[in-house]
Amino acid sequence: MIWRWIFCVALMCLFAGCSDDGSGITDAGGDAWDAGGDGDAVHDYDHDCDDGGDGGEGVEEIKWTACFLYPDSSSQKLAECAMIEVPLRHDEPDGPKIEIWVQRLLGTAAQKRGQIWFLEGGPGGSGADFASFFDYFSAVAPGWDLYTLDHRGVGFSERLGCPVQEAFGSEAGFSISSGEWPDCLQHLQDTWGSDLAEFTTTAAAADLGMIIERVREPDKDVHVFGVSYGTYWAIRYLQLHPDQATGVILDSIAPPGISLYDFDVFMNDIGEDFIEYCQNDALCASKLGADPWSAIGRVFSDVEAGSCPDITALLGAGSERFYMRLILGTLLKNILLRSYAPAAVYRIDRCDPEDVAALERLFTAMFSPPGGPSAYDRLGSTCLSYNVGLSELREDPPPDPADVAAMEVPLYFSTNVGPQMRALQDAWPLYPQDQYVYNWPDTQIPVLMMNGDLDPQTPPWVAAPAESHFTGTHHYYYVFPRCAHGLLGQSPVQTPGAQQCGVQMLLDFVDDPLTAPDTACLDDILPLTFTGDPVYSQWLFGTDDMWENGTRRRAPVTAKKPPGFDRAVRRLRGIPPPKFLR
Repeated sequence: MIWRWIFCVALMCLFAGCSDDGSGITDAGGDAWDAGGDGDAVHDYDHDCDDGGDGGEGVEEIKWTACFLYPDSSSQKLAECAMIEVPLRHDEPDGPKIEIWVQRLLGTAAQKRGQIWFLEGGPGGSGADFASFFDYFSAVAPGWDLYTLDHRGVGFSERLGCPVQEAFGSEAGFSISSGEWPDCLQHLQDTWGSDLAEFTTTAAAADLGMIIERVREPDKDVHVFGVSYGTYWAIRYLQLHPDQATGVILDSIAPPGISLYDFDVFMNDIGEDFIEYCQNDALCASKLGADPWSAIGRVFSDVEAGSCPDITALLGAGSERFYMRLILGTLLKNILLRSYAPAAVYRIDRCDPEDVAALERLFTAMFSPPGGPSAYDRLGSTCLSYNVGLSELREDPPPDPADVAAMEVPLYFSTNVGPQMRALQDAWPLYPQDQYVYNWPDTQIPVLMMNGDLDPQTPPWVAAPAESHFTGTHHYYYVFPRCAHGLLGQSPVQTPGAQQCGVQMLLDFVDDPLTAPDTACLDDILPLTFTGDPVYSQWLFGTDDMWENGTRRRAPVTAKKPPGFDRAVRRLRGIPPPKFLR
């Protein structure tokens, strides 16, 4: 009920910190595909406004309530929110109900085109992650009403969580340590019992279809956009509702049958492709040599052998490789941060006192951010992520634990997804895989598919099956050169004043989904450079130059945080911090 929702948000206000990304546009993505938002302290959404929505015979009218667009302290801009009841089990429409949180930002144009529904990734990310993109997109496309919702089990939609284990002051704070998982799992089973098996992709897709049917307006278009796991969710929606939407947009594609046990190896493969750009860049090659990939391997081995005692003191003896690959993998995920990965290796290798100070700042920003976990972290659900991931985003049977551990050993870029999953795989109360997990929808509605060729979360070879399965007249598949994950925020173009390329193509598609979007911007995507930005270098290293040491700001971080930083580091929230931060 609505009072429970308001109570939960008010409670969150008590313990959430405060910081602001201020980016204006997000690099949407997932959790395992690193989903997350930027900002922190959660606001109470209890602001009355007129009722609205569609009723219908036997269906309760939707009550839309004024709410802050950003669930943090970064803006007072208002949107509208509603809690919409759906069946816990869709094959029992008259049975128990749960509530799904929906947010909308209505367009301002006199003539509306329709609705665009945005699905966040993860699994486990909140629809609130789209706040900054909604703010931006509503200005450039005022003819569209923008909608998002929390996947069941996330945020305000019956969030799956463990209050004791996620409490401030618990062993791992908001994260859940390996020692806390047994009690957390017991809490989930005590709370939900067999109904934990209802928190699935298929059920969330059924929720989406039911809610769209209630909210859509006659003779208006409805488009569904998904990013990362949100594409997996959108594909499942198309399996259930192949004809409901006007069009579907898939950004950074997670296809049916994907396994997160391949995640780390694939990330490392993209890392090697990325380092080829370093090899061909005069500045980067001057720092790491003619063969930067081999140089990274040498630095890893040297540090493990004790070449930089100060780094070993920071990370812990025997843990150096683990944390170094985590840092490189995390930086690789963001188009603004990835050029800092070779610089981090260069500084580790040089090991001057100023380099160690810069790296300490980097590790602190990543593992112990000012203000603690953001509001978006807290709205997300690690439990939902594992419930879906361990049940259906894997091979069957799952790989042997020793094989998973062995796969990590040679990697230079990784965020430790495989070992984290395998540690819980056998204990988790899995739900059965349904007929949709390995299959594709049969639909002729227009579909726009976009993927970056340097995407470490959904690499191009992972996304490619979508092109061979969506082969209709109005199915369009594009690979974005040099781009990372989440193309609405990671496809900048050189033309002054132009929209991000992903945004341009989205606008073209929703304007006329029966015509292929203009792809000219693909040829105008910015080249990859290794100079960094002095403002972001100050945030990450405390120096204006990301490679070299000069005037250092030793005071607490005051520089502007790189857009998408909180999103990029979310995976680290479930990993014990380096030795010096414990």
